[in-house]
Amino acid sequence: MNGWPIWLCRLGAILAELAGRLRALLAGERQTFVLVSFSVNLLFLVRSYATMQLLDYRGLGLAALLQSVMLLIGALHFGIINGGYRLICAADGEEAARLNDFVFSFIGGLALAALVVGGASLPFVRGGEADLVVLLGVFGGALTLSRIWVMNRMVAGGMLRLLNRVNFWSAAGSLVALGYAVIDPLPACLAAIVLQPAFFLVAALYADRRLLPRRIEVDRRLVRNVLHAGFVVFLTGIFLQVNVQIERWYVTAYLGLDALGHLYLAILFVTLFQLVPTSFDQIYLPAVVREHAADSGDGLARIMRQFFLVVAGYCVLAAIAVALLARPVTALILPQYVGDLRYVYLIAPGMILFTLGAPLAIMFNVLIRYRTYFIAYGIGTLVTAGVVAWAILSGTVLSLDAVALLRSGAYALMTAMLVAGFLVLSREHRRFRFRFRQSSRRP
Repeated sequence: MNGWPIWLCRLGAILAELAGRLRALLAGERQTFVLVSFSVNLLFLVRSYATMQLLDYRGLGLAALLQSVMLLIGALHFGIINGGYRLICAADGEEAARLNDFVFSFIGGLALAALVVGGASLPFVRGGEADLVVLLGVFGGALTLSRIWVMNRMVAGGMLRLLNRVNFWSAAGSLVALGYAVIDPLPACLAAIVLQPAFFLVAALYADRRLLPRRIEVDRRLVRNVLHAGFVVFLTGIFLQVNVQIERWYVTAYLGLDALGHLYLAILFVTLFQLVPTSFDQIYLPAVVREHAADSGDGLARIMRQFFLVVAGYCVLAAIAVALLARPVTALILPQYVGDLRYVYLIAPGMILFTLGAPLAIMFNVLIRYRTYFIAYGIGTLVTAGVVAWAILSGTVLSLDAVALLRSGAYALMTAMLVAGFLVLSREHRRFRFRFRQSSRRP
């Protein structure tokens, strides 16, 4: 015990040094945007902490299923969100407004179709809690998809200051639903998951009316351009979501809702871990697109270096926190879930490797060259599906440890293929390498 204060001070010094280097790489509104994203993570953690305290393992399983339905609805955008964001990073004026009109028109149609299908499915589910999960999942999925687009629109338009305010207060507002938990904790916790995107949309669209659509837009040429820029990315995202869904549905079907509840802490870790790197992607994609469009080799190399250093610094901080702080913190605030940390430790290495590959993979998005994405994510999903199919056909029941290791291995495999694809494609487009030589042969 005498060595504890010294150990804690050394750890604090290391974390402070790494945090200082990250702050030096991020300046102005970028730094504020990341800090707000971190604050939103903390609010999300508060909401998740309340959920884990209020619900039993079955309730946590239902919460995980609600998130799965929301992810499924949010994934059905056919690349419109990805393609629209890629194009709007280099668009302005009327072109940007038309893109905004088209994306909102599509989301409106998708939301209507999802509500019809969700309503039609209610007679076939078991009723009660399942009805609530289906309706909230469809509604929350459509809202989440709209929130993603509006966030992308604001980042591409340089509205980071407004986005910071809206993002923080909408996350804080979602905690209001937990007040109902004293009456009925399950619907209160489920509603809190859905309220954040709802509050975000209301606040953002009210604060800046330019974000609102002007009319229904379905121009064929515009649709074709957006799909060309985003459809393959959509397919890769579907692969990633299918990977997650296979895992969750297998656990639910063969191990039970209680087992899925035991995975809730690992699911929470993955969700929290990805939020900050997602904000890095949002910040740096417009900058990389602009440097590429300006044919600036030195500028592009500088942005790529900065992007990688920021992500690497974050991964180092996260790895230290998981290795040294996860157990004492969990023991302090959620002692009944300490045993479930084993699944976090199994998933974390693959998740960290996958995140480190993001600065390299951004090249595929900028160049609209998605073959490597497609192959990497497709093979990762096929491996997951193959292992699960083998287990079912052979009568082997995968343990939760095996499921977590399978997820981590799939992340590592996809990362290796993305890195290999970057090394191959960057021979042709050397400007995306971290050091650009003016004398290099250009594509």
